[in-house]
Amino acid sequence: MKIPRLIRTLLSAAVGVVWCSLQVHASPFLLPPSPNNQADGFVRATFGSPAGTGIAPENSYLTTDIQAGGGSSPTPPIPPARYATWCLDMGTDINPGGPGFPVSGTMYGGALYSSQDPDMNNHLPDHPNVKQDLATWNRINWVINHRRLACNGLVPTMWEVQHAISKLLGQSVPPPEPPWRPAVVDCLVNSAFVADAAGWVPSCGDKIAVVFNIDVNWEDFIPDVQLLFLEVPFLCHFSQSFSLSLIRPVEE
Repeated sequence: MKIPRLIRTLLSAAVGVVWCSLQVHASPFLLPPSPNNQADGFVRATFGSPAGTGIAPENSYLTTDIQAGGGSSPTPPIPPARYATWCLDMGTDINPGGPGFPVSGTMYGGALYSSQDPDMNNHLPDHPNVKQDLATWNRINWVINHRRLACNGLVPTMWEVQHAISKLLGQSVPPPEPPWRPAVVDCLVNSAFVADAAGWVPSCGDKIAVVFNIDVNWEDFIPDVQLLFLEVPFLCHFSQSFSLSLIRPVEE
């Protein structure tokens, strides 16, 4: 029995979509090596009001405005934009300022590394519990992609998300701090372990944690500041051959 041409064309397209989606799903998000991974970023702490809720639309502990290249500023390996940002290194200080602070923010320079880069640890400083395996980063990536959803019926606050990230890293959050609900943090952490065990990985349209290893610091009196990580969108790039397969007629 012959299958009508239109149906065969649609089936061919569907197979192409599945194949392409699997290809994107399996390919890690990587950034170029040094010196092409350098960037300047204007960092602000965004506690929000009430404290610990963050500031929309990012609703993150910090934000980082990655600067466009030009002049003395390097060309960044990710698009210049504002990115939701989190603390990776709670044992090291950072005081960038931000809304409600005397200083509106601080410019930093450093290298960007994808959390899916298996070589990343070789480029990070020996700060406590900063160097992590890929499984831990996959759980953190799950958290940043699901942090706005209810966990056991409760939507996490910004500060609860930071607590969950720190717990996955094996770090503690020093006081003083805003109120937070341990049950929500435990729910996020446990859900991240379950998702990782079930094979979840970031794919097309998700966000990837990108570490900002700061080595140029305009912050006064602090020679070494903590590492941060940014939420960077994982964009899809479809090949020309795939695009053509969608419109190429199926032969009789």
